[in-house]
Amino acid sequence: MIELQMDLPKNLGQDGKAPRNDLVIHLIKAELKNRKFTRTLEEVGFDTTFYSLDFSSLILDLVGFQTRSDDTFETYHQLLETFVQSIDFKNERDNLNAIAEEFYQRLVKEKDNI
Repeated sequence: MIELQMDLPKNLGQDGKAPRNDLVIHLIKAELKNRKFTRTLEEVGFDTTFYSLDFSSLILDLVGFQTRSDDTFETYHQLLETFVQSIDFKNERDNLNAIAEEFYQRLVKEKDNI
């Protein structure tokens, strides 16, 4: 049997569940890191088609998007690309937490506009 390890948020409640926004931010951080990594590999010529994560549907659902049209996904991926450019792996932990928080806040605002 294979046991998977996941770096979950440290503030899980007594029931073992993370508050919804913490879970969303955790997923956003994972997607941002993966996109930064795959983008870097693409820049040096690798095909990353099979190595890309896509948590967009799950994240949009957890943020509260009722409908997920092409425009919704386009907006999501434009935000993702914008925020990926802000990532600097030299000070990744603090930098990534702040970027993921801001990404989350922008998604919440976009929910009302889409």
